[in-house]
Amino acid sequence: MASMNLAQLESQLKGINYPVSKAELVKHMERNGADESMRMAISSLPNQTYDSFAAVSRAISAMQQGNMSQEQDRNHHDQSQQGKQKASR
Repeated sequence: MASMNLAQLESQLKGINYPVSKAELVKHMERNGADESMRMAISSLPNQTYDSFAAVSRAISAMQQGNMSQEQDRNHHDQSQQGKQKASR
């Protein structure tokens, strides 16, 4: 996932009453006409209740860091595989 503009997200979530479920966040984003990438990011969050915008922001940051770690793991695995292929030639 690309890095999300948290100021833009906060603007999209303006007027929502916390605590709020993930489903309510998604509905709010749809009603406010949030773009697809923002709706997808919110839809990808863990299914839990969020007590503030800060909680939503932390969840998104954790998810982005997790995605970055997974991408780094994939890249490392790909490089290892390429090295093994070269060594076997």
